[in-house]
Amino acid sequence: MEIKDIEKIAKSVLVENGSHERQFMFVSPDGKYENVLIEKHSDFSETLVLKYIREYIKTNKIDKYYMMFESWMGKNKNVRPSEDSEKREALCILEFNKDGKNKQVFQFFKRVKKKIIFEERIAELDYKNSATKFDFFKSEDEIQKNMDKLMRMNI
Repeated sequence: MEIKDIEKIAKSVLVENGSHERQFMFVSPDGKYENVLIEKHSDFSETLVLKYIREYIKTNKIDKYYMMFESWMGKNKNVRPSEDSEKREALCILEFNKDGKNKQVFQFFKRVKKKIIFEERIAELDYKNSATKFDFFKSEDEIQKNMDKLMRMNI
């Protein structure tokens, strides 16, 4: 499977359920896929979840994984997206590779009478400098440095 296939699945989940919980899909060395779904109102702390995912990738020698979730994307880089009056909703599909050749797709959408209407799509299919705390192939120090970039995305 490629990111376009994962995107198709993620879009169908969003349309059918009206939301998309945070989901990781790991590709094992023998090509098998394993899913981990993290509910929004999970009892697990974010720190514990990130530690578990990092350890899972290391222990299982994962070379590639996907992450899917919905998020707000702000237009004003001076405020958090949740506080931006012009924020947009996006379905985010991220592909992380051990070699650093990551990919990401942001499929913007709006909700109209409980129906999902897809809008603009942004794809970066050779994204080497990911600014996300979910790139577990990077050290925790590298991730911390990149968090500032993530909070200032201007889409």
